[in-house]
Amino acid sequence: MLDRLTLSGLRSCVDTTAIDLQPLTVIAGPNNVGKSTFIGALLALVQSQQAASRHRLLLSGEWVDLGPFNELLSPDRDRFSIGVEGSRDGEPLSVVWDLVEVPERRTRPEARVATIEAVLGEDATRIEVSSDGTIDRGSMQLLHPAAVLRVGQSELRLLPHAAEQVVAVGPYRAPPELLTPFRTSSAGSLVGRYGQYAAEAFWQVQDRTPDVMPPGTTTADTLAHAMNAWWSYILGDQIALKVSQEARFGFSVRLDTSGVFDRSLGQVGFGLSQLWPILVACLGSRPGDLVIIETPEAHLHPGAQHRLAGLFVALARGGRQVIVETHSEHVVAAACIAVKRRELAASHLALSFVSQIDGRTRVERIEVDESGRKLSAPEGFFDQSAGELLELLRP
Repeated sequence: MLDRLTLSGLRSCVDTTAIDLQPLTVIAGPNNVGKSTFIGALLALVQSQQAASRHRLLLSGEWVDLGPFNELLSPDRDRFSIGVEGSRDGEPLSVVWDLVEVPERRTRPEARVATIEAVLGEDATRIEVSSDGTIDRGSMQLLHPAAVLRVGQSELRLLPHAAEQVVAVGPYRAPPELLTPFRTSSAGSLVGRYGQYAAEAFWQVQDRTPDVMPPGTTTADTLAHAMNAWWSYILGDQIALKVSQEARFGFSVRLDTSGVFDRSLGQVGFGLSQLWPILVACLGSRPGDLVIIETPEAHLHPGAQHRLAGLFVALARGGRQVIVETHSEHVVAAACIAVKRRELAASHLALSFVSQIDGRTRVERIEVDESGRKLSAPEGFFDQSAGELLELLRP
């Protein structure tokens, strides 16, 4: 599991800036303060791992597009670093990657690993990497930034999760189509960077036995039944879904609601199509996976946002590690209420507020007690509604 993610010299994370992680991590804050930078850095490590990129960190790919190296650097910096802390196979793990510019022009933005400092258990390793990828110790070579091949062909993994254990849904999701495409590459997350492969992903896993169900629902025998149950619970309506493979043309998604029957996603409320890849990614995950969801609240009613957070709590209870980046006070409140109801231990919730001071990202951990109460409330942390209510109450 990941316990902490640290950035330095990357965008507005000018100084060493860390965010704590738990089974359920909720990252909140205003726009353009650095929240997505943390997730982007983590996904860059994942996409580099999947592509076996050796000594290069891929800044653009099927998981994330961070942009050119020189546009990522903090002012007056010529390098940046990414650090993780956590545990792997029961042993404590700490790694820091120091990354510099790739000198030659390339079609895809990349950074080069200059040094890696890693501690696994009681073993500490410092690896220096030359511009051609050669390691100072000839018996070692990088498979990708997060794995080193050692003498005897043993692999030293430097991340708790392999790429196939990570599922992610970004903030931009594909609009509904009558037919959704087949996946043409194995690269990227389960549902695709924009959720464009959600139908194919669901088609492949729909007969699996689910382990996460919504409150008040009996155990379903297939993931397809669990999907209908979660969709109905979150949206407060009876919804039944059917995915069909249309020969070689792609997949169709049809659904019934209490008001209409046999409609495509484009013929119902837009929130359903935006929720669809999130549900597929979450229910298609397995215990031990890392689940990353950005802006889950898009196009959802406040009540649906609140109930969707119940899915994230259920995943965390079911052995996943979940990271949610959100602007929704309803998602934050639902996580705190889950603690109050003893559905999630307070120590298993990491609630962080990200802001900026003079162009520098600041992260504040908001502690929550066992009653679900936030023990601090920084200025700007979902205080807009309270301010508006006070204004209305004034004589």
